[in-house]
Amino acid sequence: MPVNIDLKVALIKRFGSQVEAAKQLGIRESKLSYIVRGHTNPSELERRGLERAFGRRFVRKLYPTSMRKGVK
Repeated sequence: MPVNIDLKVALIKRFGSQVEAAKQLGIRESKLSYIVRGHTNPSELERRGLERAFGRRFVRKLYPTSMRKGVK
């Protein structure tokens, strides 16, 4: 999967760097990198943290319900 440019730009605008975003969101930087690069989707807890930072509408646009773990 390609890099999620919308998420990457939002992280940089809000936190200044991906490393700082990981610290503020409580996500390991390596895991956040995997999420940004599209190698994995955020867990439910990580998704909630992203929603607090960027709003539910933005996060659901990136990760529709059908893509979230445990949702059919």
